[in-house]
Amino acid sequence: MSKLFLQLLGEFGLHDQSGTRILISSKKARALIAYLVTRSDYSASRIDLARVLWERHDDSQALTNLRQTLSVLNQQLSKPCPDWLLKGSGTIALNPNCFDIDIEKVQPSPTSELSLLEAMVAHFRGSFLQGLSFHENGLYDWLCQQRERFERLNIESRKYLLQKQLVEQRHLDAIDNAEQLVLLDPADEEIHCQLMRAYSASGQRHRVMRQYQKCCQLLEQHQLGKPQPSTDLLFQSLYDETVVQPLFESESSKPDEPGIEGSANQIPAIAVLPFNDLMSKPDSRALSIALTEETVNELRRFHGFRVISALSSMSLQKQEFDLATASKILGARYLVCGSIRQAQMKIQIAVELVDAANGELIWAERYTRKLEDLFVLQAELARDLAGNIEPEAVGHSYLLSNRKSPSSLTAWELVLRGDRQLYKQLGTRWNSDEAQNLYRSAMQLDPDYAPAYSGLAYSLCLELKEGIAGDSQKVATNMLENAQHAVRLDDGNPWCQVILGRAQQQLREYDAAVIAYRKAVELCPSSSKAHFGLGFGLSASGEHEESIESLDRAIELSPRDPMSWSYHTVKALTYIYSGQFDKAASSSAISSSYASSNHWAPAIHAPALVHLGRYDEALKVLEKAKQSKPDITIDIVARAFTTRNETDTLAIKEGLSEAGLHK
Repeated sequence: MSKLFLQLLGEFGLHDQSGTRILISSKKARALIAYLVTRSDYSASRIDLARVLWERHDDSQALTNLRQTLSVLNQQLSKPCPDWLLKGSGTIALNPNCFDIDIEKVQPSPTSELSLLEAMVAHFRGSFLQGLSFHENGLYDWLCQQRERFERLNIESRKYLLQKQLVEQRHLDAIDNAEQLVLLDPADEEIHCQLMRAYSASGQRHRVMRQYQKCCQLLEQHQLGKPQPSTDLLFQSLYDETVVQPLFESESSKPDEPGIEGSANQIPAIAVLPFNDLMSKPDSRALSIALTEETVNELRRFHGFRVISALSSMSLQKQEFDLATASKILGARYLVCGSIRQAQMKIQIAVELVDAANGELIWAERYTRKLEDLFVLQAELARDLAGNIEPEAVGHSYLLSNRKSPSSLTAWELVLRGDRQLYKQLGTRWNSDEAQNLYRSAMQLDPDYAPAYSGLAYSLCLELKEGIAGDSQKVATNMLENAQHAVRLDDGNPWCQVILGRAQQQLREYDAAVIAYRKAVELCPSSSKAHFGLGFGLSASGEHEESIESLDRAIELSPRDPMSWSYHTVKALTYIYSGQFDKAASSSAISSSYASSNHWAPAIHAPALVHLGRYDEALKVLEKAKQSKPDITIDIVARAFTTRNETDTLAIKEGLSEAGLHK
């Protein structure tokens, strides 16, 4: 006998034996089939069925509507399954032998095999008759009852399945299942506990903390008060360590020897110590842990330092150590220390970056935020912290490397020196050659060190931008090859993606450049350079509004970066493209005020002033650009800042021409 396959969990679905869908467009026809199959004998009296489906009509009209609906269904179903309807006096009955129905396969029991439970859970594609609604009171009540019934069955099935997944240590499957259970029954505290255990067993300890916070939040929303003491104890047991050991867990390799310096070729490490909780609230410890772990995760995205795992740092939480001892235990030169306090509805974070070798304070800052959504707050604070910590640590490391003899430098330190030479952006042959020599020396020490290749690619890109490249075609080819090789070596390094985007932008491959820049931002949302790259690429592509947003984020993330003058310069450039000359002049003035800025800041400032009618100021500003780069011309400026739409650069060219710059 041929069968019809009926799906009632999720959207209504009916298929014949070959798998072809049978489209039942009428809501009442779908309700008729569903109503009958939820009854024990698949049947109902004609008058009762008519009254349920069309209760707002008199019996005569309701029976007429029933006959018409059955007639339409018979036309659709009799061909694939002739015996689908059993005819009887005064009753309507479906033939149970003609239907294979999903709701008959979802009756769980504790003794069910794991595979059977998984099959049951797979049938729950959504709520019963998802998307359907009815105004008839009887039909509405029946639909609500069925939805509640199958939601309970879904929860029950998943709970049995979760227990078996945990017993068999199928932690990732258990996590997926438990996360669904939390959505279905957010007030069940035991599910939150099971999910915390699964996260911990799979090594995702930062998610344990988040789940504990979510549990507290959801219980409060459902007016159930605070978690049970057993839940608090579980959370604490997953974090508290009784024995402190020298742990060196990071995303890169472990040091060859413990200690601050590590081995001769070792990249320094940063450790984020647990934030000191000054709030004295029951759930404030979770916030301290969350911020520590979020900051660790954000710092890891940079790929600039080894970052000691939060678990290792947490192992020091209950024991008092001075900074030097903590750094030796963790194997980290740089330590991030902080405290959290609350005043009314605001939270204040104080944070310091310390060189543990000598106790030198490298950087300190205070952050004040409104205490609203904890998850959003933690993520935003961690991104801001990491966005400031990483460049400060890089700057300090450069100063340390500058005191060492060239023969003792590691590949990492050689790249630091090369970057500093490059960031001078003097536009001279010497500047470029010195940087490239340092990058090539780093390659010789470590042929697989991706930043050395991206540094070389960037130096070649600047040669093209400054107009000092000899054979431009050869330099362009070499630039792209090195940028692509850096990404092949480390495609998770955001700086390598930024340089690939910069090389592609220099070659006027604007779409490819924006893709690379977006990848960099995705890899490291805390990186000001990634946001700057995206802003620069969007500016050249004509996406001016989004460009300004990205540039503002870059400036916000790294306000003390000496290279952020260039962020303001490109922002001014973008404002000129969009005809906002007052804003362009303001951004240009900021970029020109940086001691580290070069000729590009006044070169962009001048046309903005011209378009505002401030000719005398424009002439003085342009004179500064000429002093820094005597060979500067309109064509050189236009070539340095190419755009997809050449009309964007007209305002730049016209302004420079009126200021007296030669073509």
